[in-house]
This record gives sequence, C-alpha cells and structure tokens, in this order.
Amino acid sequence: MRNLGILSLGALLLLQACGSEASYETTDSGVRYRFINDAGGEKPQDGEVLTLNMRYIDAADSVLFDSNDQGAPVPIQYNDTLWRNSGSIEEGFRMLKKGDSLEMKVKAEELYAKTFGVPVPEGVDGESDVTFYIGVVDVQSEDAYREHQMKQYESQQEELSKRMDNQLDEDVQEIDAYLSQNNIEAKQTDSGLRYVIKKEGSGKKPSSGDTVKVEYTGKLLNGEVFDSSIEGVAKDNDIYNEGRTYEPLEFVHDQGMMIPGFDEGVAYLGEGGEAQLFIPSPLGYGERAAGEKIQPFSILVFDIKVVEVQ
Repeated sequence: MRNLGILSLGALLLLQACGSEASYETTDSGVRYRFINDAGGEKPQDGEVLTLNMRYIDAADSVLFDSNDQGAPVPIQYNDTLWRNSGSIEEGFRMLKKGDSLEMKVKAEELYAKTFGVPVPEGVDGESDVTFYIGVVDVQSEDAYREHQMKQYESQQEELSKRMDNQLDEDVQEIDAYLSQNNIEAKQTDSGLRYVIKKEGSGKKPSSGDTVKVEYTGKLLNGEVFDSSIEGVAKDNDIYNEGRTYEPLEFVHDQGMMIPGFDEGVAYLGEGGEAQLFIPSPLGYGERAAGEKIQPFSILVFDIKVVEVQ
C-alpha cells in the first residue's frame, strides 16, 4: 500500500461485527465508519507506530486481505496531518487509539486511487464499497517498535537455529546410514559435511576470495539428478535445457555465493581434484525448496571437479 509503510509482525484475532446503515457515521469526505469498540485511550502522536489487525472485503464479501492469513499484524506509522480528510482508509487510521476496533466502508475508486495509487481493477465497480475491519493491537514509539522488532527477530533466529541443529543431527544420521549401507568411506567434518576424495588434485586449493571454476552434478540421496554443468549428464538424466550453456560453474569462493556445504567441500580439493559431497540440508537449502526436485530439508549429493582456481 502506498503511504502506509506496511510491515509484517506476529498475529492476533480480528474483531468483526455487522451493523445497519443507520449505525454508521460519515466523514466530510464521505467515508462511512462505526466503532466496534472504543477503548477511550489517548490519541497517538505523529511518528508513533500503530500495530493493526486488518481485514477487508469487497462488495461480494470476498476477502481481499487478512493480516491473520499473513501471520502478522500490520504496523503503520501515525501521521495526523497526512491522513486528515484523505477520503480513504487513512481517515480511519487517524481515528484509532490503542484497543480500538473499527469498521469502515470506502468507495473502491477512492481506495485504489488515493491509497493503492493504481486504477480500479477491471471487473470492480468503482462505486462499490470495500469494507475494512481494523483492530489496534498496540501503539508504540518508533524506537520501541524497532526494539520490539529486533527482539522478535532474535527470538525467531534462535528458534531457527534450534530447528536446524535438530535437523542436522537427523540428516547426518541418515547420510551415515546411507554410507554404511553402500560401503562408502567418507571423511567427516565438524559442520556435518561428509565427503569422499576421488582425486586429490595437484594444483592450488581455493582460499577465501579466489575465483573457482567447478564442474558438478547435483543429486538427491536417492540418486535422482537435479542439475549438472555437464551437457552429457544433463541429457542422460532428462534435465537438458537447450537454452543453457553447459560449462564449469564460476563463483567466488567463501563469499556466500554458494550453499555452505558446497563452499566447504570445494576447499578440500586442489585444482584438478574430484570429490563427492554429502550435504545435510542445514548446509544446503534448509527449510527452502529450490526448483521442483529439491524440497525443504533435502539432503544433497554433489560430484564435483575443481577445474581452475584464480
């Protein structure tokens, strides 16, 4: 939304209610509204941050947005002067205090022009109402809000770290079981990476900041190939792309350009060296998917050859 400075953060239930047309008041600019709850608190000051639960629907009762679906309330910085007589939802924001909840009806043409800054979409009647339900979770100074954001971020990172530690233990057990079942002797690292040196290589080993060229084939632990820099391998595994140039991958080592397990594995090889890397998901894509074949928490296997180190 233009002019609203919307960010995502936490979640609470939104209060809703239905009312007759007679229960609505109308602003000078024509915005209709009614309070579901008037907490009677103090008016926010310019620059303070309102954290809002917000849901809005079109004239056919289709939900256009719901902060609960986003998993987060909507923070908006209060601006009394900018919102005064705006003719759109900002007028409703201007009325709100901590603990308030409000229902508001805005003409679609006013909403899209003045708040969203875009034409009314095709198929939407500009004269129809968009109905907003808004509840104020909190009002904070900008500094307090930023501090709250930072604490939430730190808490989320701590939770993520714990999840990844648990996932790493599970993945390493699965990799080690696979290696044992297939009589593969692999070297172990403290990070959880397992690797098998096929050829040491006689040239320089990559250092941080070096430019490295590597031939590679990426597979899942079940052997399914998802990518390769080698044209013949790509064709043999039905992943060939005519629009792609098949050549060694070039990247700067240890600069975050590659997944951590790949970066680490390359460092054990000299120029001309070859290895097979078994990468647990926290050293790969973790909770993220990557393309159709790499699902969240996928263990990855790479056959690599270091072609050149500069």
